[in-house]
Amino acid sequence: PALDFIIKAERPLSPEMIEEIKTNVVWHLGLTEDLKPFYSLVRDDPVLNASIAMHYGAKDKSAFSMFEVVIGNICAQHVTFKRLYSMMQNLCERFGDKLQLEGRTYSVFPRPEQLADASLEDIRVCKVGYRDKFIKDAASSVARGEVDLEHLRALPNQVARKELVK
Repeated sequence: PALDFIIKAERPLSPEMIEEIKTNVVWHLGLTEDLKPFYSLVRDDPVLNASIAMHYGAKDKSAFSMFEVVIGNICAQHVTFKRLYSMMQNLCERFGDKLQLEGRTYSVFPRPEQLADASLEDIRVCKVGYRDKFIKDAASSVARGEVDLEHLRALPNQVARKELVK
């Protein structure tokens, strides 16, 4: 299989920037993941095999930032996937920057500052329920520089966990 994509930019991009974009796309779409060990592990599971038959080769996508991962985990508490996706989409549409492309409008995931500046009521409108205060607190901590989420990627799990618990 091959993936072709077009990079659209308002200004010329350097070869380094293009390479960085390619690297990020490959990482975000999990294109280097080898699924053979997983398929071998679950080959005798009838439920997973039924899913694999429908989605063979499908790979998990990665979030574009650790902040998105944290907010996603806050929103994922005690809800179905459908509701989680709805909450995340509502946050993007209400607070995220807009991108116009070929007649369609896309909303990107909000930056920490955008959610930190929002009122609890505005966040609650996104149908996040009791999670509103946790979302705002996390966004405020990141926006104030108290927590560097991107730095957590390189830390051992136990150290990263202590940092997140703050």
